[in-house]
Amino acid sequence: MPHPVYGALGWISVVNPGERTTDIVVRLLRGAHDAARARFARRHASATDDHRQTREND
Repeated sequence: MPHPVYGALGWISVVNPGERTTDIVVRLLRGAHDAARARFARRHASATDDHRQTREND
């Protein structure tokens, strides 16, 4: 379930992990990891583009 306070930030909470919840927890963690990688890639690409434009204007 989403974390009651930090859910908007993509956090989850696992209260009682076990056999019945393993599959969903793994899927949620993979999804969160994929989203974090995509955010990093977007931010890195944007910073790299900004740096290139600054150097081209010098």
